[in-house]
Amino acid sequence: MPTNKPAYIEESCLVVMIASCLETPHKETGGFLIGKGQKGRLIFGQRMDCLTLNTAYPVLTQESGHDYWLPGNLSAYNRITDSIRSMGLDLVGEYHSHIGDGSKLSIADKRFIQDEHDRFRSKGFEVSNWIEIVLNISEKRYSRKQARSFGCHLFRNRIRITLKGFRDPRIGYSVTIAAYWFDHEKVAFQEAPLYLP
Repeated sequence: MPTNKPAYIEESCLVVMIASCLETPHKETGGFLIGKGQKGRLIFGQRMDCLTLNTAYPVLTQESGHDYWLPGNLSAYNRITDSIRSMGLDLVGEYHSHIGDGSKLSIADKRFIQDEHDRFRSKGFEVSNWIEIVLNISEKRYSRKQARSFGCHLFRNRIRITLKGFRDPRIGYSVTIAAYWFDHEKVAFQEAPLYLP
């Protein structure tokens, strides 16, 4: 497991994750992450080795509810992973949302990640440094109308996004994003520092 190795989320990857989670803000959703390890990337004036997350791909054929997300069609799911591989891209993990339940991995999340990693290995698809992004979605209601706005803050290795007034002038969303490395050999998880452009 990369000890304290950061993950750098490209803007396009962030937009897709946020948009796919807010498409159904009362149901969990998820998808794949595509990226590459980079040496000496300049982040806040310092050179760091990191994982750069270039693209997120939402899984459209899914089963989901308030507290679960699963691939709904295994054949379609396999077509996604096979097409990513055939294009020469590196699948480095997955993302999924939580609905007001915090951005920590649940016991069920950890089991699912282990099963996913095993499924990929059984197909000859080795993901040596698996990362899981968790986006916790909390709805905010306001007594007064809010102007449309977007905010982004880094705190304690995590990212907090706030969106106001884009669907309803009295409703907004707070999205807290955390990342976790999965070490398959040790069956262990470690939170990763997150950065944005």
